[in-house]
This record gives sequence, structure tokens and C-alpha cells, in this order.
Amino acid sequence: MPASLLIIVSSAGALVFLVGIFYIEDTRTHRFFSSPRVWLDGKLQQLLLTWQASLLYVGGGAMRVWMHYMFHKLLGALMFLLHICNVQLARLQKRNKRVVRSVQAVRSETHLAAIEAHRQATALTPKEKQTLKDKSLLG
Repeated sequence: MPASLLIIVSSAGALVFLVGIFYIEDTRTHRFFSSPRVWLDGKLQQLLLTWQASLLYVGGGAMRVWMHYMFHKLLGALMFLLHICNVQLARLQKRNKRVVRSVQAVRSETHLAAIEAHRQATALTPKEKQTLKDKSLLG
């Protein structure tokens, strides 16, 4: 029999047993094993009071301080991650700026080269220059 099935069956059996005992006690108006149960109830009540007192003086404050400490550590870790992201983004920005400048330089060189190629393609021959000069001098 698997352990989980054994646990379920034993829990159900204990529940049925306790419900039956409590039902019988209610109908008879007296408790089974009254004196040991009263003693056990008193000890359990004492244990719970001690536990509550220790939580009041130690546990509650310590737990709150621990939670604040963990929150502080979490915020510190997030701040560190943001710093790393900031550094990486600054590097990317510098690299992008270098790339943009190199592209602009190539584009301006290309533009100037295109202008120079057009100037040379449309340049007048020395004979045409002389003819134009003579024409402008003669009027």
C-alpha cells in the first residue's frame, strides 16, 4: 500500500473515531478520560501562552527585522542590477555614437567624391575653356 494512501486512510479513520467520541460525549454529557484530558488541556494552554509570550518578546520583532533586512538586501541587489544595466547601456551608447560618426564620415566622403566625379565628368576641355574665355572678353 503506498504511503499516501496509508496516510489518507489513517487520517480518515482518526477523523471518524474522534467525531464518534465527541458525539457520544455530547449525548452522555460527560467526557471519556476526563482527568487526563483536563491535565493535557492545561499543559497545552500553558505551552501556547509560553509560545505567545516568546513571540511577543523575541519572534515578532526578530521576524520584522529579518523581513526588513531581506527587503533591504533585495533592493540592494536590484540597485546593483540597475547599475550593471546602466554601464552596459552607456557602452552601447558610446559604440553607437562611434558607428554613427564613421557612417557620417563615409557618407560625407562619398558625397564629396560624387561631387568631384560630377565636376570632372562635366569639365570643359582646354579648347572649350579658351573659346568661352575669348567669347566673354569680346563681349
